[in-house]
Amino acid sequence: MIAGMILIIILLKFYQLYLHAFFTSMNGINYYLSQMPERLAKPRVNGITMVMDKGLSIEEVKNFMSVAHPHVDVVKLGFGTSFVTPNLREKIETYQKFNIPVYFGG
Repeated sequence: MIAGMILIIILLKFYQLYLHAFFTSMNGINYYLSQMPERLAKPRVNGITMVMDKGLSIEEVKNFMSVAHPHVDVVKLGFGTSFVTPNLREKIETYQKFNIPVYFGG
C-alpha cells in the first residue's frame, strides 16, 4: 500500500517536471496545438494580428500589453474613441513603447 502511494507520488512529480519543461520550451505559448502552424517572429509579413481598442484606459492598455504584446502587431483605435479619449497622446505612446503601431479607424 505504501509502496503504491510512493510510486504515485514519484510519477506525479515526474509529470509535473515534464509539464514544466514542456511549457517553458514553447516561447511563451502555454500549450501546443498540432494543427496550428508555428507563429512567426516579429516583424511579421503574414499572420498579422490587429487588435481593436474600444476605449481602454491607459492602465488597461499597460496591463493588456504586458501579457499580449508579443502576439499583437497593430492596434486600431476604433469607433471614434480617439476623438473622446483623454490623454490620447499618452495612450499612443504606451502602445509605441511596446513597438505597436496605432491607427484610427471606424
